[in-house]
Amino acid sequence: MAFIDLTLTVEETSKLKAVWAYMAQLKPGILKIKFILLRYALDTATLLAGLFLKLPEVKATDFLFIHVYENEIQKTAAIVGRLKEAGFTVEQIVFDRKKIIQHRELVPSWKDLGAGIIFLFERWYTRFVCVKYRPKVIVTLEDCLYLSPYLKRAMTQAGGKYVNIAHAVIPQGPWHFMTDFHCFFVFGESSIENLRHCQNKYGETDRFVISGSPFLARATKETVLIKENRSKMKVLYMGTWFLPADEKESAIQSAVMDRTYEWLSKMDAEVYYKPHPVAKKDEAFETRCRNSFNLCTGDQLVGDLIDRIQPDLLVHHYSNSALEAGAKKLPAVSIYMSNYDDNSYLQMGLFKLPCLTEKNSLADFQEIIGKIQENPEEFRKRQHDFYKFHVGQDDGVSVIVKELVEIVKSLLKN
Repeated sequence: MAFIDLTLTVEETSKLKAVWAYMAQLKPGILKIKFILLRYALDTATLLAGLFLKLPEVKATDFLFIHVYENEIQKTAAIVGRLKEAGFTVEQIVFDRKKIIQHRELVPSWKDLGAGIIFLFERWYTRFVCVKYRPKVIVTLEDCLYLSPYLKRAMTQAGGKYVNIAHAVIPQGPWHFMTDFHCFFVFGESSIENLRHCQNKYGETDRFVISGSPFLARATKETVLIKENRSKMKVLYMGTWFLPADEKESAIQSAVMDRTYEWLSKMDAEVYYKPHPVAKKDEAFETRCRNSFNLCTGDQLVGDLIDRIQPDLLVHHYSNSALEAGAKKLPAVSIYMSNYDDNSYLQMGLFKLPCLTEKNSLADFQEIIGKIQENPEEFRKRQHDFYKFHVGQDDGVSVIVKELVEIVKSLLKN
């Protein structure tokens, strides 16, 4: 394979370092120091691993999916299945930095040291995937990878394409900063609008495609959700996880979790608990929920879970599971931290969706449940309108597969 020059311009490098420095600045106290040290430790370990390399065995493919979490493999199963049915080859790998260095899955170019040691890992890992898989198209699901500008540069030089599939509605917040793709599949216009206002974003996307979400299982299939003559209400509770935070924010997070557990425990209802994929099982809150509620294990998509359980209500912590609820016309209640800015993300206030914070009481929660039970059709309509606002297409899988196939056909033609 021809040599790939991954040297960014001085301006590009400065911008990328500025984004990294800004992310470090957002970390509280000791976490800031840890964040900085881990960056330099990663690049130093990369340099040392490069001295004892194993040459990768070439495994050429049409599409290479680079996942950050194992559960993303399940999320993209429908897309991958359709691509294989169309006769394309697909490889999927999980981006685990520790394992990559341990197995020395890197391809070094000592010329890269001229650009300094920072982001050396991303440059050498980019070379590895390009040499080993020789992909026509690289696909990721994360818009917060420092890997992205190098993947785009490498695929441009190799005559391929680098695309990203949004895994959620894109907020204006700082944690979604990468926009450096040949093609970016987004849920809808609200995501593009949020990106326009996003601070400290990096790069330029050549083309946005409004695809809807490929993760809303059978979004257009309507389900009779609230059934008469049920002895008990069924509630599907979508868990969350604790974010690294300072003392004040940690206290708010703990209050939200404690209130949620108390409220759900005191409901005369069957509560089904779906843990968040990155939640730690040994956390006290996680243990309480697993022991107290009906546990939903596995990597089922939320839409599939709704079809199986047939709940009357979904409870979540300001997450995209509200979209799955909207697709199924299922009423939902959000319990989130009081310092969240609704206008910069999901904008639930526009649709008068029920939202509570750690400042609310059990009586407030019970009042909302009572209103939903009295007028379920009104709350179903609000939730569905919310879904249509954020999701521009119902069948995200078909839109994405069609675009990916056209990209490869165009590459082959040229």
